[in-house]
Amino acid sequence: LRANIYINERQYLPEEARQLDGGESDKSDPHATQYVVLENCRPQPRAVGALRMIQKSKSLLPAEEIFSEELAKELPGNSLEASRFIARHKERTAQTMVSIGLVRVAILQALSQESDIYAVVEQPLARRFQQIGLEYDVLCESKILPEYNNTDNMLLRFQPDRIMEIVKKDLRFERPITVYFDVKLQNLGLGHFDKLLR
Repeated sequence: LRANIYINERQYLPEEARQLDGGESDKSDPHATQYVVLENCRPQPRAVGALRMIQKSKSLLPAEEIFSEELAKELPGNSLEASRFIARHKERTAQTMVSIGLVRVAILQALSQESDIYAVVEQPLARRFQQIGLEYDVLCESKILPEYNNTDNMLLRFQPDRIMEIVKKDLRFERPITVYFDVKLQNLGLGHFDKLLR
């Protein structure tokens, strides 16, 4: 899935980045937790979503390297960077479910590690986050990134504690993201995926 999007479709990565098994990986993968959403279909499950959460170790996060001139100081040592965020499904409702489910698991990981999440994103994805009610701070204004096929990207910070406070106050479920954290009524804490996804 990652190779299909990042090499074939978006051409963020060169063909040389493709591995023998058809996938792709880079130096950040050994320091990352990987998530995947599978669609239950025959003859075998199909990947329709992916996300990796890079743990800052002794080296800088990719976001810090990309925005080194714009950031006033190094990000905290327990920081997480969300990247390779992919949600692809032919049905719009299912695709929304996949994307918000990935956001949910990222926030839960960050809460468990007491860390903020950073992400390098294009304007359309940032607007999508606004549409579902996901709060973020813009740390660096957008700039053209040659390493991302000359697309316009900006650096965002997500504060999980702040997001959860907003979710708890959303008693009328006006934000689409809220239902994904409603443990009792919707998902028993296992994620808001229906029987088609896992």
